[in-house]
Amino acid sequence: MMSPSSPLRISVVIPTFNRSMWIESAIHTVRAQHYPVAEIIVVDDGSTDDTEKITAGLDRSVRVIRQPNAGVSAARNLGVHEARGDWVAFLDSDDVWHPSKLAWQAAALAAVPEVAWCATAGDTIDENDRILPNGRGLAGVFPLFRQIEAEPAAFLRRWLTDVVVTHDDSPVAAISGDAFESLFTLNYVHASSVLFRRDAFLASGGFDRSLRVAEDTEFFHRFAARHSLVFLVDALFGYRVMHGASLSNTTSVVPRIANALTSVDGALAARETPSLSERAAWRAARVRLLRRLAYARLTELAPRDARSCLLSAKASGGAWDATTVSILAASFLPVPVLRGLHALKRAMRQS
Repeated sequence: MMSPSSPLRISVVIPTFNRSMWIESAIHTVRAQHYPVAEIIVVDDGSTDDTEKITAGLDRSVRVIRQPNAGVSAARNLGVHEARGDWVAFLDSDDVWHPSKLAWQAAALAAVPEVAWCATAGDTIDENDRILPNGRGLAGVFPLFRQIEAEPAAFLRRWLTDVVVTHDDSPVAAISGDAFESLFTLNYVHASSVLFRRDAFLASGGFDRSLRVAEDTEFFHRFAARHSLVFLVDALFGYRVMHGASLSNTTSVVPRIANALTSVDGALAARETPSLSERAAWRAARVRLLRRLAYARLTELAPRDARSCLLSAKASGGAWDATTVSILAASFLPVPVLRGLHALKRAMRQS
């Protein structure tokens, strides 16, 4: 295996599904990297748009693999299995990279050679590559930082330690260490930012193919149970969000929360000997997620399921705070009343 002090052989895996309008832009940002890559692999997950036509016109420096639609987890796993490099970077096909991303990550891995992966902060961008309002940095990509009123770098330094990284004689802001416990509070690793040691990825089993949403959260936490991380705090990728796209509807929220519960339980099981503080963080995460799931189920007019979630939160050590009591009380209202309250709330938000 090549050590991080030697030039890294990096394979870039770009999973795509019906993103024909963006795939060439993603590939361009890989080719524009200041650090050379060994190969670019595009995994077309059964696209039905013009993706096949566009990728067929690419030169031979890009390997294109096609599979029947099986989800992004299967596409990423296939790309890693086919990769020839010792290190693998992921880039979602509608996202972009800063030209220095891989060079800075290589410098970070040289500074902390014992780690198996590197991630970075990023910005949220629109279809014209413009940074969205409130879209800068980790809090832009992961709004939960604002909800818990945490400054991202200060939050991460509760678990990770500053490390000295230089690139072209310039300092690069980086922190490193065991990210496992921190990921119970929130996920701050985006797939388009990561660079993995390929053998460690394969040994982990890769992404869970059964998960179609929150699959990245599950994998990163499970991977962190066994491998330390180095994190670059500068924004080195652009996470694209199109107008009208939203994750706030219940058809997305409920599976995401359910998969996040699977994630925290699986991560704890992957940890060889969890500490008392890690177990406490796991219980707190379960309580938060079960309360969110209770509210989402109530929004879906499933009050009995909402009450079941609250009881599970209580069994995990949750207290009956004002929010929990409010959700519990609302779960006993007749469904027509709940429907009217939700309609009123939506109207107030739109006014």
